[in-house]
Amino acid sequence: MELLYGRHAVQAVLSARRRTVQKLYLTSEKQLKDWRELVPSQLKIEILSGDQLSRLCQNSHHQGIALAAASYPYVSDEEILHRAKRQLVFLDQVTDPMNLGAILRSAAAFGVEGVILPQHGSASITPLVQKVSVGNSEKLKIALVKNAAAFVKKARKADFWSVATVSHEGESLNRFSFPQKTLLVMGGEEKGIRPLVLKNCDFAVHLPIAENVESLNVSVAFALFAYQCSQQMGITA
Repeated sequence: MELLYGRHAVQAVLSARRRTVQKLYLTSEKQLKDWRELVPSQLKIEILSGDQLSRLCQNSHHQGIALAAASYPYVSDEEILHRAKRQLVFLDQVTDPMNLGAILRSAAAFGVEGVILPQHGSASITPLVQKVSVGNSEKLKIALVKNAAAFVKKARKADFWSVATVSHEGESLNRFSFPQKTLLVMGGEEKGIRPLVLKNCDFAVHLPIAENVESLNVSVAFALFAYQCSQQMGITA
């Protein structure tokens, strides 16, 4: 079990009903009026002071609510590849949970059908990531894979073209036409995309920015790439 906190994160878990939930923590009985419709009848509820909840969460940004629930329900990469029709994302070596949470929020906003993470060398879906994503991680299908380069090859067999986002090389995003089935590959800010993963990608595309700026935060860059892809595919208006 893990402890999720924050209104959006808790609401997303209770609404999605993908996890087993154990106990709801609130700082006021009055809050029950706002949550009654979402709360299963058998769910235990405990009222704590704000300080008590902060100690329990080891964080003061809980907004007066927390939920003990089963760990994040990852799905298999096979399920994602089978169900997805247009846009997937592979995040290679994105280790900052704040960046991962922000990326997942954008992924949900721009119609991404699945997110794939390496089992090693990557942030995973933690309560902090859930909080930063404003609960949107619960709406996404997310898989963990052991071998990043092997997954890119596997995606190609499922008719997905892999588009690696790079700093300066490759084609400009302004002139690039995304394939009908796209696997967008993003690397972390510090290490970027691993060489073997990049070698197995079909395209390399960069975001044109001012010459005196080296790069953008990975979550900002992702939002721009995902928006452009969703626009071309007609996912967003």
